[in-house]
Parts: sequence; structure tokens; C-alpha cells
Amino acid sequence: MSASHLPSSQSNLPPSKSDPVDVKGKETRKRKREVENAQKEILDIAEELKLSDESVDQHTLRLLLERITQKLESSPPSSNSIPFTSASAHIPALFGTLGDLPMNSSMPLPAMYQEAADALLHDQTFLNVLDHVVMNSEESCRSAIDPVLFCAVKLAQKIIEKTPVLDEQLATGHGIPYPPLSGQPSATWLTVWQERDLPEQDLGPVVMHGRLDYMMASSPRSRCQEALKRPRKRFLRNADVSPGDPADSLRKAAASISEAKKYSTMDLAESRNQAACQGAAACLYTGRESFVNTLTNGLEWSFYEVVKRQPGQSPKPFTCKNTGTLDIFDNTAFILYLVTMSILYPGEFSQRIMSAPSTDIMGGGSTM
Repeated sequence: MSASHLPSSQSNLPPSKSDPVDVKGKETRKRKREVENAQKEILDIAEELKLSDESVDQHTLRLLLERITQKLESSPPSSNSIPFTSASAHIPALFGTLGDLPMNSSMPLPAMYQEAADALLHDQTFLNVLDHVVMNSEESCRSAIDPVLFCAVKLAQKIIEKTPVLDEQLATGHGIPYPPLSGQPSATWLTVWQERDLPEQDLGPVVMHGRLDYMMASSPRSRCQEALKRPRKRFLRNADVSPGDPADSLRKAAASISEAKKYSTMDLAESRNQAACQGAAACLYTGRESFVNTLTNGLEWSFYEVVKRQPGQSPKPFTCKNTGTLDIFDNTAFILYLVTMSILYPGEFSQRIMSAPSTDIMGGGSTM
């Protein structure tokens, strides 16, 4: 029976949330928007290069545009791929249960963290957010997340510049040319990617895909600094920060991730399960043994360490432990320390949140 012959009470009903036709239509529309955004980005780059009289191979740009278009059009999520937002049903098969990650929030920290914390709590932009923004959505909570996250990124950058051995480890692990150029204090420049789609990953019991709100990444300092010298165009684009093939930039550059939640959903099981599965997918996508995901609404912060089990070790392919929730006003310096460690030392995260190196916070350790 066609829709036109249905009784009016049925024909006017909206599609069910579980309606596969409706889900497929949403995925198709989403992919179309992604294709259009990719096309616009490449054309904007071509126009900018043309206007600045820089030499540009238009044929290469056109091939790159066609490649991105074909990739996006030909690789929609498969019918059995589950979005991260529907992760809860698969937690037992992937992890068994989510465990507790011990931490020592009262351990002494180097002075740089307390100094940064004091500056953050007196930062006028951060105070304006607290005084005037109504925290009733993920988008509004991001206005509180950003100052904290960027403060930690600046701390991490400072540590990289003071620690050549760390800079070399990060450069090697993320495909960045090393040593740094003459006059530059490091080869690695930390960047923040927002709203990045992670393609579907086969986690074993389930295939998953979805969007990451924040991705902290290691990029080539030389290319980033050159881009930031552009007059009246002091900002970074994909082509500026990719350490190699732009199509593979996310895989190579990824250091840690963060998931934004609105204030009322921070402690829901669905939010915790989403953070765990995002960490597992990031492990596979980057080929790393562990990954740290931060679940936050800007005022409350929780850290999830996901570790890939060795083959045959357990029928559950991953472990996931989380720190519990930390309040930004009660634990400002410690939260900045945890975010910094998640970026620089994901392979040692669980050890470093129990005991900070007593003599040299900058040195040694495993970055991967």
C-alpha cells in the first residue's frame, strides 16, 4: 500500500528513530555535506594561492579534489557499522567492564602547572564564559572547555621545547622531519583539530565510526610557523599541519582526544561508554597500543585510558579505566597536568597520574 493510501493518522507519523531508511537517508545527507565541504576547502586554497601570486600546480590541486571527492563518496559507513553514540550495548564484548584508574590528585607538581592554573582562573575570557554563558548544550560547554584545553596545549608545547629527547620521540612517532630547523626550538608543533570524523574501525565484536569533538595532534613546526607568517591570514589549514599525505594526516598526527558533553549528561552511562569506544577506535586507527580520551563539559573532567590487549590474552580486545570526575575549580593544576600527560605520554599515562617525575617533568618516557 502506498503512503497516499494510508490513513492520515499513519501517513503523517515521522519516521521511527530505528527506521533503517531514515538512518540511511541521514548518512547520505551527511556524506553529501562532507563532499561539498571538501570541494570548497580545496577551491579556497587554490584561490588563495592564486591571489597571493604563489606558484601552484592547478592540475595537482584538481587531482587532489577528485581524490577527496571519490574517497568520501565511495566510503560511507557500512550497514553494520555502529556510531559511537550507540556504544552502550557493546561495552561487555569490547571491555567486559570499565574499571577505575587510580590517581594521586594531591601529589606535588612542578610550579609551571600551578602558575598556569592561577592564570587560567584569572583569565578574563574564561571568567566571561562562566559569568554569561548558559551551560545548557554541548556547544555552550565548549566555550568553557576551550580555555582549559588550550592552556594545557601551551604547557605541553613548552615542555616539548625544553626537552629535545621528547621532541625527537614525538617527531619520529608522528612522521615529522627531525631535527628542527635552525633557530626553531622544536620540530613538533601541537595543533588542535575540532569536529573530525573517524572512519569505521573493526574493533572485533563490532565495527564503529563517528565524530571526535577534539583531537590534539603533533604537526611539523616548520610548516605551521610558515603558515602563521601569512599577512592577514594568520591561521592554520589542513595543508599546513599535515605531517605527510593529507589523506593520512589524522592517523599520523593524533595524540589524544576529548569528547564534549553538556553539563547534565557528563555522568550518564551513555557518555562514559561513548568515551571508551572512541578510545578503542583511536587505538586501531593510529596503530597505537593505548589512547587517552578526556570526557568533559569544561567544569568537570574525567580521563579514560584505553589499552589494546595482546592477541590471546582475553576474549575482550580492550581494557578501559577512568579516573572519575574532577572539578576544575578544586583541581585546576592537576587537570592541566593530566591533559598535558595525555598528549605527551599516553603510553605512561597511568603511571604519571600516580607519581610525577620528581626531578625532571620534561624528560624521558614513552610517548606512544
